[in-house]
Amino acid sequence: MENKDTYLMTKLLMMTGQMLLENGAETYRVETSMLRMYYALGGRDEINVIALGTQLSLDISGGEYHTSVRRIRRRGVNLEKFARVNDIVRKVSEGKIGAEKAIALLCEPDSVKIGHKVIQALAASMLVSGMFVFMIGGGIHEAAIAFLSSLMVQTIWVFIKKSALVIFVVYIFSGFLIALIASAGAIMWNCNLESIIFGAMLPFFPGVAMIIAIRDTVNGDLTSGVARGVEAVLTAAGLALGSALGLTCLSYFGEYSSNLHMTTVMNLPYAVFAVLVSLGSGLMLNSRLKTAAAGAVIGGIVYTVFLLCGGTVVGVFLASLTLAALSEIGARLLKVPSTLFFITGVYPLVPGAGIFNTVTLILQSNTASASVTGNKTMAELLFMVAGIAIVSALFNINFRRDIKL
Repeated sequence: MENKDTYLMTKLLMMTGQMLLENGAETYRVETSMLRMYYALGGRDEINVIALGTQLSLDISGGEYHTSVRRIRRRGVNLEKFARVNDIVRKVSEGKIGAEKAIALLCEPDSVKIGHKVIQALAASMLVSGMFVFMIGGGIHEAAIAFLSSLMVQTIWVFIKKSALVIFVVYIFSGFLIALIASAGAIMWNCNLESIIFGAMLPFFPGVAMIIAIRDTVNGDLTSGVARGVEAVLTAAGLALGSALGLTCLSYFGEYSSNLHMTTVMNLPYAVFAVLVSLGSGLMLNSRLKTAAAGAVIGGIVYTVFLLCGGTVVGVFLASLTLAALSEIGARLLKVPSTLFFITGVYPLVPGAGIFNTVTLILQSNTASASVTGNKTMAELLFMVAGIAIVSALFNINFRRDIKL
């Protein structure tokens, strides 16, 4: 292989892997995508790819040795960019485009202006918060306050997410601010505080990090899975600490106790709100409208299964099975990564709320209730892992078999 070809190939593989990791891809998907592109472009030497949450490394050894390492400093979720990079990977793997063309496509600026993306994300976040309030039994006043709280906090996030602030501190501040706004609104309109807080916090709950951690763990990438799991726990802990601080401050004025507990309304028609929550989450994460709509349908079906099973851990297991199966089917029909449907479809199940509740109870020194809630949360996570693992094993038997190793 000529040096120029090796240089272009290495550049393409590292750019692809970095962009996937920065926009919500699982470790196994990053590694597999890079391997497929390498062999499709004529690579014959031995290649090793290691993708972690914070680092990406590539080593090609044959007649010559080529090593490249990149630090992954930015981690977020942009489903539109994720899908676009995956589409480029598919074209390279099928021999439709070469390395130079693929690099040019990866370097193309986004077709949607940043301002439009921000407006869409803010509007979608408010939709998620408002519909989730209805989903857990809140009324129009609670939804309106959660709507406003989410708008204010998300707007602040636009200005501080690129700063050098420690992200854990930002989550503490977000939880604190949501508690203050929610409490002020609840006092004015005599509303249910808990539904407001949980509705406003849903866009911040670490459901995305948790589902990616589960997917990594299921596929054997334990290091990345544990790292992302810890990230999910720290996110929920930061939100819980911030809200507890806010409500504790208010309790000194005799307004509210800092006790929080989310209740699920076991009413089948409420699955309609789950559809809207999933749709809003997809648009909030910049998913294409067609993909977001498909994810919304999947989210509604998943929540219906959960309700029909009485909201038990068995319901979580069957809902996870349904989510994984429909996501894989949707991915094959629309030719997009199944992760796009996993992320949007899981929102109605609110992964992360259990961790939030557990940390909140610990902060209140209510160890007995924290133990019960923590055990229930752990059981739900284990059943969710089992459901996703079973479906992944059935659908991905040949996933790696077509890669020349």
